[in-house]
Amino acid sequence: MTQREFAKKLLDWQKEFREDVTKHYAGEHRDRGDQAYQRWRERFTLFLRRYAPREARRFQATTDHLLIVRTSRSRPLDEFMEGRGDICLGLIDALVTDAQNRRIIDFREDGRTVPPKRPVSDEYVDVSRIREIKALSSQDFDLSKLVRICEELNLCYSNECFLAVAMLVRSMLDHVPPILGCPSFKEVANNYSAGTKSFKDSMQHLENSSRKIADAHLHGQIRKSENLPNKTQINFRNDLDVLLAEVVRILK
Repeated sequence: MTQREFAKKLLDWQKEFREDVTKHYAGEHRDRGDQAYQRWRERFTLFLRRYAPREARRFQATTDHLLIVRTSRSRPLDEFMEGRGDICLGLIDALVTDAQNRRIIDFREDGRTVPPKRPVSDEYVDVSRIREIKALSSQDFDLSKLVRICEELNLCYSNECFLAVAMLVRSMLDHVPPILGCPSFKEVANNYSAGTKSFKDSMQHLENSSRKIADAHLHGQIRKSENLPNKTQINFRNDLDVLLAEVVRILK
């Protein structure tokens, strides 16, 4: 199969998505739609893995942790398309363009099945912790941005976007202090009264180390030679989980 033939196959997958998945949401059958979407996603990922394994990994990572925003007045089709639907169709459109212009670097004309590449490591934010946060209900704080930061941390980490990971960790540190009753994360690290000594040690590590690393990448000007971050440099997963565990404890 050539890349242009691959592009035509992608359009067939897109057509199937529009006809066989969205029809359930349009008919107000959310559960059937969710099941149809998962079946389509699994089959489409296997198809991509045969011909463009790198694109399969990107598609899977992008669609693994998509946030579904639901309100009491939203129609199932609208809420699906605003999240997973538009993302999937947009990814296919981009793939079609790349294939038509023969820009898929790892394209395999023989469709040889290859085992999926393992991600850099497990998720940056444990998915069980994300589920805990999603299950919280607070009258004082809207947690949707916090959830999305967690999801984007996992997405960036699995795609080795380490600059973005450092910046997202800093974003979370700036975002959560009001939940802990503090005006800034520096106050959390130094004066949070409800924390143990080990909690304080973890928060000071985040404040003193992760923030400096993020600042160096955010504000550093271009130089004759650069050293890019790797997975070791931006690994603050344990301390970040300690912080998120305290958020869950407070809001339970």
